[in-house]
Amino acid sequence: MNRRKILKNTMLAVVLLAISGIYAHAGFGVSPSDINSEYLKPGSQFEQTFTISRSGNLEEMRINIEPALNEMESWFTYKPSNSFIFDRGESTKEFSVVVNVPSDAQYQNYTGVIRILAVPTDQAVAGVSITQGVRLDAQLIVTQTDYTALLIRSITSEDTQKRDNIQIDVVAENIGNTTASPTLKIKILNLLMELVEEHTVNNLGSVEPNKT
Repeated sequence: MNRRKILKNTMLAVVLLAISGIYAHAGFGVSPSDINSEYLKPGSQFEQTFTISRSGNLEEMRINIEPALNEMESWFTYKPSNSFIFDRGESTKEFSVVVNVPSDAQYQNYTGVIRILAVPTDQAVAGVSITQGVRLDAQLIVTQTDYTALLIRSITSEDTQKRDNIQIDVVAENIGNTTASPTLKIKILNLLMELVEEHTVNNLGSVEPNKT
């Protein structure tokens, strides 16, 4: 190989590296990575929040949500919308997907995908457009079977003085498809870890399906 050819190939490699470096993004992702609900009933609704994260180049980008959800397409809406701006300097951005199952939905398994695409709003090189993207897998099951399940997210108790009422805060997420209510069993111990009192509280109210 002669010197001229070697020099030409070296210059081409340098130019390609320089162009690719203009749009280099160290990372782009979304969490969680799927939409999955196994116990939906016709007429039900749920909302799920996602976080987009990125590193490297933090220039302004436009996020486009492109669903391919087959017969579920009309069930889905997006907050703030299906196209919004990832502002310059931001490393994370949240958006929500709202699912409204129609009252006449068939009892079956539904699948599809949602593509999240990020495109720079200011192209430094004419004619060059680098699009980053990730994919959310969607799987929803519409069923006529009742399913009761409460996920307890947290239980906290405020500091309490003697003879004052004890305040206990419970955060529960209903991941079933029927209204549910938690029951709280409370044990009060002394400093020697001896049982002093024991109570069962079942008037905590109810949680609607797919609500927290």
